[in-house]
Amino acid sequence: MSFKKIVLAILSIAILFLISCGERQNLRYFKGAIATVHPLATETGMDILARGGNAIDCAVAVGFTLAVVYPQAGNIGGGGFAIIYINDSSYVTTLDFREKAPIFAKQDMYLDTAGNIIENASLLGHMAVAVPGTVAGLLEMYRRFGTLPLEDLIDPAIKLADSGFAVYEILEQELEASRDQLAQFETTRAIFFKNGEPLRKGERLVQTDLAETLKRIRKYGRSGFYGGRTAALFEASSLEAGGIITQTDLREYMPVWRAPIVFDFHNLRVFSMGPPSSGGILLAQIFNMMEDFDLSSGDPYNPLFVHLFTAACKRAYADRAEYLGDIDFVDIPVQELISQGYARNRIADFDPTQATPSNMIDAGHAWRESESTTHFSIVDQYGNAVGITYTINASFGAKVIVDSLGFFLNNEMDDFVAKPGEPNLYGLVGGEANKIEPQKRPLSSMSPTLVFRGDSLLMVTGSPGGSKIITTVALSILRYFQFDMSLAHAVNQPKYHHQHLPDILYYEIGALEKSEASKLEEMGYTLKEISAYGNLNVVARKSPEKRWEAESDRRRRGKAATVY
Repeated sequence: MSFKKIVLAILSIAILFLISCGERQNLRYFKGAIATVHPLATETGMDILARGGNAIDCAVAVGFTLAVVYPQAGNIGGGGFAIIYINDSSYVTTLDFREKAPIFAKQDMYLDTAGNIIENASLLGHMAVAVPGTVAGLLEMYRRFGTLPLEDLIDPAIKLADSGFAVYEILEQELEASRDQLAQFETTRAIFFKNGEPLRKGERLVQTDLAETLKRIRKYGRSGFYGGRTAALFEASSLEAGGIITQTDLREYMPVWRAPIVFDFHNLRVFSMGPPSSGGILLAQIFNMMEDFDLSSGDPYNPLFVHLFTAACKRAYADRAEYLGDIDFVDIPVQELISQGYARNRIADFDPTQATPSNMIDAGHAWRESESTTHFSIVDQYGNAVGITYTINASFGAKVIVDSLGFFLNNEMDDFVAKPGEPNLYGLVGGEANKIEPQKRPLSSMSPTLVFRGDSLLMVTGSPGGSKIITTVALSILRYFQFDMSLAHAVNQPKYHHQHLPDILYYEIGALEKSEASKLEEMGYTLKEISAYGNLNVVARKSPEKRWEAESDRRRRGKAATVY
């Protein structure tokens, strides 16, 4: 070997050694990874992680911050779900802080005397509101797992609400899109309008009423929201406007710790939400139905893979309304639905050359759920992880701000079935399992999800997107692990979706080449190209030896970061 080659070999070894040392140093000083929909929320979370806070501390701070800077979906007037992994004990649990129907809710509350659905009754104003769970959920997570002082976690949100921040482009667009409905409510106009017009990009949004509400939560904890001045003002505002939420509803609201849905796919173990979320069960069904098929094409846009994935989705969504609802009210055969034997029976009639029409697939129907939700993912230096998906349902919820409290109310009552069997605006119908009942939680598709290989956590994923959440989350897992995409590609590449009814395969602009679309049409699919949807915020690594990465969906211009 020449002297030059020996020198180059030594240099190569030295470089590899330095890279290895650098990676170990980076891992040594790793503080956490985070992905959220808004840069200010991510910066709040980064600060908490840098100060030694754990993933739960970070999640609480991010949740309250999003209530200020992302009013169209981040909230204290809504609810959602959290999935939590505690590394020291290898423990995974989920927290259900989904909203509940008020005590005085009735099955026919949105029907007129002739039994017809009253237009917008479940969408606009105080009658559309379910009892909020977000504050109770964040505080319950903190009570059980938090480490930093609570005021340290709420103060960033209070400061942003008090001092304000510049309206950003997406908020301007969504205010403009909802202007007619928002303008119906004086309390909303007082904060989000200026000179009769929605706030524009660059104008300052100050929310002093919201700051005062957050200060009461900081001082009194749960009773600062579900009791005292806040609860009294909430009830007065609701009853005056024809709503039915009372202080009793607020006082009695409690989040629920629930066991996760767990299933295996190849060498991965997946943990996700159980009912009243349909996410975990449907993910299990979809993956179980694909388990025995060859997925080695390496291309998630190959028409044969799209066909298989869609066939599994059709059958899973067909089961959704037939069986799923609030597990505290409905007897759900969970273990059967997520079993591999059940999945094999469901997919047994799959024709690899031809689409099965939805009217030939037994069981229920899907129903509408808003896409205006948000998700964030966090991993900390201690190996703990949190994924939270929460919502006020439609963009800006019921469009009404609670007088003197400063936050938007949800319109989650629209996630119930107002009239079983009745099509909604999208031609979707729902079943008895999700009918309105007092103190019942509406069915959801929210699916915060953790992915492991063996004992090692590899991914925290989740997204908004209404009924498209489940397919969005499924594709993020398949792209990253099965098709070995980079995290950026797994999160940002265009997606496709089928939910049984209507019998349409939706795909984002650019998802399918003309030849791929033609092949699927030849197989019997009706295709519809749609605008971008979803907003994946994911933290992941390919293996335990690799560094954590964070990626926020570029569709919504959020922010992802790793903290050292």
